[in-house]
Amino acid sequence: MYKSIFQIITLIFALLIPAIDSTAQNSNMPNFDSLRNVLKRQSRDSIHIFTLLNLSNSYTYHIPDSALYYAKRALTLSEEIDYKRGIALSCWNIATNLSQLGNYPNALRYGYKSLGVFKDLKNLGGEIIVTEQIGTIYRDQGDLEQALNYLMKARRMTLALKPGTDIKMYWGSTRELTLFFQNAEIAFSYINSKPDSSLYYINQILPNTEEWIAWPYRLYVKGKAFQKLNQFDSAIHYYQNGLKGKYSSSAIDLADIHIGLAEIFSKKDLRDSCLLHAKEALHLAQSASLVRGIYEASGILARELSQVNPKQSIIYYQLNKVTGDTLYNQQKVRASQYLTFSQELGEREAQQRLNQVNLGYKNRIKLVALSASILVLLIIAVGLWRRNIFKQKSLARLQIQKQEIDNQKTIVEKTLEELKSTQSQLIQSEKMASLGELTAGIAHEIQNPLNFVNNFSEVNKELLAEMDEGIEKGNFAEVKDIVKNIISNEEKISHHGKRADAIVRGMLQHSRSSSGVKEPTDINALCDEYLRLSYHGLRAKDNTFNTTLNTDYDKTIGTLNIIPQDIGRVILNLINNAFYAVKEKKAQLENGYIPTISVSTKKSGDNVLISVKDNGNGIPQNILDKIFQPFFTTKPTGQGTGLGLSLTYDILKAHGGEIRVKTKSGEGAEFIINLPYRYL
Repeated sequence: MYKSIFQIITLIFALLIPAIDSTAQNSNMPNFDSLRNVLKRQSRDSIHIFTLLNLSNSYTYHIPDSALYYAKRALTLSEEIDYKRGIALSCWNIATNLSQLGNYPNALRYGYKSLGVFKDLKNLGGEIIVTEQIGTIYRDQGDLEQALNYLMKARRMTLALKPGTDIKMYWGSTRELTLFFQNAEIAFSYINSKPDSSLYYINQILPNTEEWIAWPYRLYVKGKAFQKLNQFDSAIHYYQNGLKGKYSSSAIDLADIHIGLAEIFSKKDLRDSCLLHAKEALHLAQSASLVRGIYEASGILARELSQVNPKQSIIYYQLNKVTGDTLYNQQKVRASQYLTFSQELGEREAQQRLNQVNLGYKNRIKLVALSASILVLLIIAVGLWRRNIFKQKSLARLQIQKQEIDNQKTIVEKTLEELKSTQSQLIQSEKMASLGELTAGIAHEIQNPLNFVNNFSEVNKELLAEMDEGIEKGNFAEVKDIVKNIISNEEKISHHGKRADAIVRGMLQHSRSSSGVKEPTDINALCDEYLRLSYHGLRAKDNTFNTTLNTDYDKTIGTLNIIPQDIGRVILNLINNAFYAVKEKKAQLENGYIPTISVSTKKSGDNVLISVKDNGNGIPQNILDKIFQPFFTTKPTGQGTGLGLSLTYDILKAHGGEIRVKTKSGEGAEFIINLPYRYL
C-alpha cells in the first residue's frame, strides 16, 4: 500500500485543469496531453517547475515510471535556479513514486531530504505531510515501529493546529481532512497486529469529510480489519462496496481489494472465486507496475494452482520469487536501516550542538558574575573530559559502521550471485516454453518423411516377393527391372530418413543450452524452418485455423556467424507472437478477414535485416515503450510470463544488433531485427 493525501489531491487537481477537454472531464483519468501542452508554453522558472510537478502528479498511481521522470526533471530545474520550495516538493514527489515501485531506501533518502528543506523553510504543512509520508514508507517495508512513530508524530502536529486550519503545501487541505487521511494510514499500520485498533482509527470520521466515506482505501482497510478478526461476511461486504465506490480509479486500491477477497475465498475453499479475484489483482498490478501487488497475487495463484495445474503454478511461483526478492532483499533492508541511523545521528548531533551553545552561554555568565579563575579551570577540565569520552564513543561507532559495511559488501556479492542464478533459470524456463510450442509442429513435420519410409518399405517388400518368383521361373529380364525399382525406392527411403534426422537434430539443437559459440548459419533456412514449425504447432492445437504465409528471402546474404540457438529462439518468439495476434483478430472478425504472416530477410549495406510482419490488431501506442520490459505482457493471465520480448532484446544486444517496431492500431505490427554484417 502506498496511500497518502497525495492520491486524493491528484484526483481533485486532474478534475480542475482548464486544458482538459470535455471527454476527459467525464473520466477520473487525467488528460496527460493537456498537461504536456501547458508545459511547452512555460519558461524555465517556478511556474515551469509546478507544471512539471502537476504532470508528475497526474501519472502517479497510473504510470509511476513516468511520474518519477517528470518529478526528477522538476528537481533538476529547482536545483539549477536554487528554488528551495521546488526542491522540497520534487523530493517529496520522487519519494512517493520510489516507494510505490518498492525502492524503499531511496524513497526514505528523498523523503528525509524533503523534510529537511521544509523545516528550513518553516513550512509546517510540508513538515506534516512529509512526516506522514516517511511513516508510510517505513510501514510498507515492514518496520511498523518506525512507521507508527512518524505517523503518530504527524497526527500530533496536526491535532495541535486550530480547527479549520488550512494546511498549505502547494494546495489547500483542511486540518480535519488531513486527520482523516492520517487515521487511515495509522489504521492500516495496525491491521495485522491490532485489528481492533485499526477499526477504531478508520472510524474516526471528522467534520467536513463525509464525501470521502466511500473512499475505496478506507473500505479496504475496514474490510481487512474484519478479515483479520475472521469476520469474513463483514469483510466481503466492505470489499465489494470498495469495488463499487465513487473513487475506484486507482489500480492500487482495486488490486488490494481483489487480493483480500482472494484470501477470504481461499480460506472458504472456494477456489474458483479465489482464482478469479487473484487473476484480476495480478492484471491490475501488472498494468500499473505495482511490485507488491504482483508479489501477493502471484503467491496466491501459485498456491491455489499447485494441485490443479502444476505447470501454471510454477510460472506464478517464479514470478512471486523474483518480485519477492525485489521487495525484501537484505541489501535494501540494511540500506534503509543505515539511512534511519544516519538521520537519527544527525538529529542527535544537532541537538548536542544546541545544548553546547546554551551551556557555553551560561558558563560565560557565571564567569563574569563570579570572576573566579578556579571555576574556569574546572569547566575546562570537565569539557576536555567529556570531549575525550565523546571521541572514544565516536571511534567505537565508526568501527561498528565499518564492520556493517563489510558485512553489507558480503551480502551484496551473495545477492548478485543469486540474481545471476535466478536469471539463468528464468531464461531456461522461457526456452522450454518455446520448445513446447515447437513440439506439435515437429510432430507434424516428421510424420511426412516417416510415411514415405513406411510406404516405400512396403513396396520393396512386394517387389522382393515378385523378384523371388521371377528367379524361380528364370525370367531374369523382369528380375532386373524389379532390382532397378528396389534401388530407386531405397534411395527415396534414404532421402526421407535423412530429412527426419535433420528435423530431430534441429529440435535437439533448440532444446539444449546455448554453447555461446558462434558458427556459420544459413539465416534464410533458419527463418523458414521456425516459420513452418510454429505454423504446424498452431495447426496442431486448432486445425480449423488457416493463415496466409508470405516469405521473401534475400539469397545474397549467405551465412551469418551467429549463435543459432539464440537467434532461432528470437525468430521463433516473434513468429509465435505474430500468430497469436492474427488468431486473436480472427476471433473478433469472423468474416472478411484473412490472417497473413510475412517473413523476409534483406541485406542492407553493412547490416542484415530480418522482418516478421502480421496484419493483426497492432500494438497500442500507450504501451509501446513497455513491451521490452521484464514481466510486462498483454496476454491474459496465465498465458504469458512477459519474458519473451525481454529475452529477445537481451539476445540481440549481446550479438551487437537491435530490434525496432512498426505498428498501427487495427492494422498490424512489424518487428525488424538488425544484425551488423561484421558477423558474416
